[in-house]
Amino acid sequence: MASASAPPASSAKGLPPGVEGATRVPVKVANKPALRADVDLASCSARSHGWQAAGTVHNPHAAARRYKITVFFTTGDATVIGFAATSVHVTAKANRAWTAGATFHAAKPTLCVLRGVG
Repeated sequence: MASASAPPASSAKGLPPGVEGATRVPVKVANKPALRADVDLASCSARSHGWQAAGTVHNPHAAARRYKITVFFTTGDATVIGFAATSVHVTAKANRAWTAGATFHAAKPTLCVLRGVG
C-alpha cells in the first residue's frame, strides 16, 4: 500500500509552462511480478483537468483476486507529474476493465507508467 510520500518537489528544470513535478508521490508501491503479468495497460489519454490510464486485468487463477494498480504519469523526460491508484476485484478465470486517473496540468507528451501491481 502506498503509505509514504516523497518530500515536496519544486518545478523541475525544463518543464513546460504550467507543468509541475508531483509534490506527493508514493515511495512504497506494492509490486508483485506474478500479478503484474496479469495487468494490461492499454490506453493513456487526457481527461477533464488531467490524465487517465486504462486497461484490463486478466485473472488466470482458480480463485478470485484483488489487484491494486498504481500508475505514474510522467513527462517525456520521465519527471513524475501525477499518479493514481485503483483496486480491482476479478473473479476466477475472468477479465475486468480498470481505469486510474488524476487531476493535474499535463505535459506534451504525458506518458503512463505502470508503477506497480500488488
